[in-house]
Amino acid sequence: MTVDAIWNDKSVLVVDDSPTSRLLLMEMLASLPVRLAQANSAQHFRQWVAEQTFDLILLDFRLPDGNGVDLLREFRERHQATTVVLVTGQADIATATGALAQGADGYLEKGYLSEGPGPLILALEQAMHRRARLLGQVELANLREEFYAVIFHDLRSPAAAAQMALNLYQETSRPELLTSASQSLGQLFERLDRYLDYIRMESLTWRMNPQPCDLLEILDNAVARLEPLAWERNQKLLWAHPGGHCLVVADPIWLPQVFENLLANAIKYTPSGGNLSVAVRAEPGFVEVDFRDDGPGIPPVLHQRIFQRFFRASATENQKGSGLGLLIAKNVVEAHGGRVTVESSGRDREGAVFRVHFPAL
Repeated sequence: MTVDAIWNDKSVLVVDDSPTSRLLLMEMLASLPVRLAQANSAQHFRQWVAEQTFDLILLDFRLPDGNGVDLLREFRERHQATTVVLVTGQADIATATGALAQGADGYLEKGYLSEGPGPLILALEQAMHRRARLLGQVELANLREEFYAVIFHDLRSPAAAAQMALNLYQETSRPELLTSASQSLGQLFERLDRYLDYIRMESLTWRMNPQPCDLLEILDNAVARLEPLAWERNQKLLWAHPGGHCLVVADPIWLPQVFENLLANAIKYTPSGGNLSVAVRAEPGFVEVDFRDDGPGIPPVLHQRIFQRFFRASATENQKGSGLGLLIAKNVVEAHGGRVTVESSGRDREGAVFRVHFPAL
């Protein structure tokens, strides 16, 4: 990577109470494609960072109205992305090295400046790389945490469906309930295998295995797996297989997850004794699947936000859930070249329609 690429349009703040040191640092950095600012005190520093975000700060260890370590600790409480390098005198080096634990990305002895701009620029680039690596580690930790939440959310639906089917079987002895429970448990183990692959790879890289499959068969199986949940809530679930086949190229594990997430969402927000339905419309080149409920509805202003991670509308705050199901469904469908939309006026009991528009063979 070239110097220009590393430094292009970076904002840099030089903080030093010595006019000579401050001018020297500014001159050494002047040849770079950066935007420079300067401060001569802790108060001036606070004014700058309150008004502007900086990519890099060179912070003098000793200032007339404060010291660099205290300022650094205060700054790091609000700003994690900025690279901060402490500039020290010879007598302050031991203290400055300890400041690395407070969030500094490096320290620079003022005597080092006599060697010219080259070593200074190299040291600052190393500090910026160090900060970038740290931020990457934090981001990865956050992604892992979210990923584990996704795992819990997606394994819970088939587990709950299997448990419900077995409970109903104990009451009714209907053999088809055992079949439904077996199918749900089979899907649970399939998803476990998939998620374990992700964990082993230490990555959220999305890998799918698209292949020709019958969308109607997948949808029919999804309805059969989740129908016991609707029965438990005294809901009427309307679904009639239209007959024939509807061939699509899709991942046979992820596509059922889409349908189950959307159907589980409809069941969750449909009141006890309410109605919900699943309908299919096939056209040349595409197929649409509608999931309709008569729940509280979704105001139009929220139609985009409901697909965001962890979002739940205020009208449904009493409903438990991770807020991930719709996001997962949307991402999977879009990865196949389709889209998920919602239609709802937001009026109570008029419900909502979630529509999957999917390419077909």
